[in-house]
Amino acid sequence: MSFPRHARPRALYLHIPFCKARCAYCDFSSNAIYGAPTTPAEYARGLEALLDGAGEVGLLEQCQSAYIGGGTPTVLGEDLPRLIAEVRACAGPFEELTFEANPESASPELLAQCLHAGATRVSIGVQSLDDAVLKALGRVHSASQARSAVAQASALGYRVSVDLIAGLPGEGRGALARHALELVERGASHVSLYPLEVHGETPLGRAVRTGHIALPSEDAVADELEAAAEALEARGLLRYEIASFARPGEESRHNLRYWDGSAYLGLGTSAASMLSREAYERLRELAPSLPEAPEGTCRLRLTCTSPAEEIARARSLDGLAFEVEGLSFASAIAEDLMLAVRCVRGIPERLDRRAKEVLGAKYERTCARLCELGLLEPSAEPSYVLRPCPRAWLLSNELFGEFWALSPDEPVLLA
Repeated sequence: MSFPRHARPRALYLHIPFCKARCAYCDFSSNAIYGAPTTPAEYARGLEALLDGAGEVGLLEQCQSAYIGGGTPTVLGEDLPRLIAEVRACAGPFEELTFEANPESASPELLAQCLHAGATRVSIGVQSLDDAVLKALGRVHSASQARSAVAQASALGYRVSVDLIAGLPGEGRGALARHALELVERGASHVSLYPLEVHGETPLGRAVRTGHIALPSEDAVADELEAAAEALEARGLLRYEIASFARPGEESRHNLRYWDGSAYLGLGTSAASMLSREAYERLRELAPSLPEAPEGTCRLRLTCTSPAEEIARARSLDGLAFEVEGLSFASAIAEDLMLAVRCVRGIPERLDRRAKEVLGAKYERTCARLCELGLLEPSAEPSYVLRPCPRAWLLSNELFGEFWALSPDEPVLLA
């Protein structure tokens, strides 16, 4: 069957569900490596088999970026550069290949091996440079290890991304900005700032609920984020997405694929995919048990629900379990609008034209109202129509909700 080039995934994600220890705030799909039902090495072999299958049916030919996330991919040790080399072998040439790392497992030797295997960017989970705060969060690295990992990766020639969390209990006023600038001085060219999310059944969630830990107010967190944003931009790292700042040319290509509506393929337990109908049908050649897409389905979102031990035993996608949602063309446009306004550039002309054709006056009224509210403004950049105003970064959920509400129907759960 024909497989149009434009319908193929442009990004690949591999999920590694292992960590040295589980953080107190973590609600992600990850497990401490000790006592896990399968080993990281066994899991990596299963991923390699899934990669081979996806490559054989043409799903990887147009991928422009790959991202190995988790969890903590660096706990794979010598299996991580092997997996990176396998990604390179199975897919076309990449603009960017990223892996996530935690400072305690990002040794200079492993960083060098991953670079030699074909990685171009490393994303280091720092979260804070305060040792007491790191300990309270259940992080197993020290601030000194974080500083060293960033400096070593930069010296090797990586593009270095770092993550920091705002609103951490016990962190002093202005700490977020200070930590961000120090990491830039040590070689980070990309910084992501995330507000702390407290999930009810995590250790941190229980401590907050019982009053053992007090969190800063929402206004205090907003002030910290705004101060850090101003400090980064003064240092030449510009906001390009709601949570991310980079030197010009150092933006994460992979992240941009998520926000521009590109199709992407995720492999591994809990990995998410967003596929065109054509790419989904090609995937069903590997996994015939996937449900048929109903008439009128334009886009499909998949999440692999098979646990790590099943991935480790897998020799193909067939037999793995997935949750599958189907979106109509109109819903896909509403989703693309919601994703577009995560980024500073905003809504491109081509998406604006499609939205006017399919969503009509309701879309135009929504844009007019958001401009009146000071959340959108005309874009001065060629090929873009409207972009978020600065105040929209603190009211992003309201902005996203307005565009998703344009969808005339809800995603249809297929399996």
